[in-house]
Amino acid sequence: MKTKELIKKMECGENIILSTVIDQYGDEVAEKTLEINEDGLFECWEISCYDSTFFGLGSCQCNSHDAAIRYHISPESALKYIAEYIERQEKEQEELEKERLFIAKMIEFCNK
Repeated sequence: MKTKELIKKMECGENIILSTVIDQYGDEVAEKTLEINEDGLFECWEISCYDSTFFGLGSCQCNSHDAAIRYHISPESALKYIAEYIERQEKEQEELEKERLFIAKMIEFCNK
């Protein structure tokens, strides 16, 4: 996926997950995301309490503090995050393709 395509999707309300954590139930939870807000500015959202019940990370009710924070970032920083995201996605696709080829070879080997 190219940067321009990804930004177009973000303008339509999609966000990209920059990092994840595993909650106490073994599920993957978004830790940090990048989005374009209603004013057309780049914004990050990230967990600020890693013991929050809101994200299944612990027992904190976050009564005296926020469970997550949202803040604006510069376009330059956003582009850096987007480039890193695209690189990770491409790497994951390469790994999946290697796995598919390996499985296909094993099936072929077993059918001989």
